[in-house]
Amino acid sequence: MAEFEWRSAAAQTFVGGQITRIDGYWQSNVLGANIFDLIEEYDLWSVAFGGRAGKIRDKWKTMVAQRTGSGSLLRLGKAALSNLKGKNEIKLGTELFDALKQDVVMPMQDMFNRSSLTINFKADGWFGSQAGFDSYTTMWDRKTTGTVLTNTADAQNPAHIRAKADRWALYGQFDSGKDQVQKAGLQMPHVKRTQDASYKESWDYSKGKTGARPQPAPGAPADNQIFAALNYGSRPNGSSTRYGMSHFELAEAYKKQAIFFAMDTFTPVYDGSTTGKAKAQRSKLYQVSAGSFGGAILLAIKSQNPAKTANAGALLQELLESARGVGMPKGNENKEHLLVEAHIFQKIKMTPGNIKCVRIARSECPQGSQIEKNARAFAARTGVRVEFG
Repeated sequence: MAEFEWRSAAAQTFVGGQITRIDGYWQSNVLGANIFDLIEEYDLWSVAFGGRAGKIRDKWKTMVAQRTGSGSLLRLGKAALSNLKGKNEIKLGTELFDALKQDVVMPMQDMFNRSSLTINFKADGWFGSQAGFDSYTTMWDRKTTGTVLTNTADAQNPAHIRAKADRWALYGQFDSGKDQVQKAGLQMPHVKRTQDASYKESWDYSKGKTGARPQPAPGAPADNQIFAALNYGSRPNGSSTRYGMSHFELAEAYKKQAIFFAMDTFTPVYDGSTTGKAKAQRSKLYQVSAGSFGGAILLAIKSQNPAKTANAGALLQELLESARGVGMPKGNENKEHLLVEAHIFQKIKMTPGNIKCVRIARSECPQGSQIEKNARAFAARTGVRVEFG
């Protein structure tokens, strides 16, 4: 039994309301964001429908040709079936809707249900000098002062851009996203980057606490999301080896209250500049829930990439192949655009109820090394299963 605790009361309030909004959004927008049009645009008929691809595509083209005033979009959904005219058109629409449900939406949801949530890490970071830690935390939990931010600066993950990206992801596809974050009481970090006369960089929190002598503060670190990813391809070393060859496999119950994103949530905000992308240049992120995953994750990819892109096509193909079991398990991968991110607002404690398994790559942990000894001590101390391979 998983032992779940929310990271903060504000996080619990936010997630409860946000998942309701997410489910309502995809339910009401399923007719406008068309999966068949997406499959046609990226020529994914075979990977979506297998041996039935040719017949389904022919029926779809027939339907599009018959519909008037709808352009190239086939607005397909149960509610739309009542608007079809004539017995043949109704029959055709029903057949297409059923094919979409049976061959795409349901397999995608089944894939989600059987896929693990993982967090990749480097073995020496967790077990190089100690027998692990008691919980998995965010950089905001660990870096509560500007001095620490500056002393641990990461060129690939600059603190002022990371803070923007974390907030931007919370807003999602909703115009009132910022208002909802504030109403829930989330206090997210705001970080300012400065340079001195010799161009030396430093970072500090730019929101001060109230009081006679306010000092920069990191907001409420526990309000921030923890980043995991869905290992939809059953990759042997976790969702993305970009962050290390070892990984934690989380308890299944974390999926229920997680918020999911197609691709990574850092790229829409960061362009390699010292300031990051301006708001007008950022692409909107689309949030998906556990209950809406089957069809919504495909629509989220399309919504984030209205113009056809190779990266979007690659993720669409990977997801559809994984749903149909093609080429499974997938090989290890480190590309950000092939991620399905999961943002978690619950504590991740190192207990058997929260962690299904810790899988440590031998490439990062030679047999008999201190890393292995510390990892085995961690297993003995916490009761969490540890595997090497």
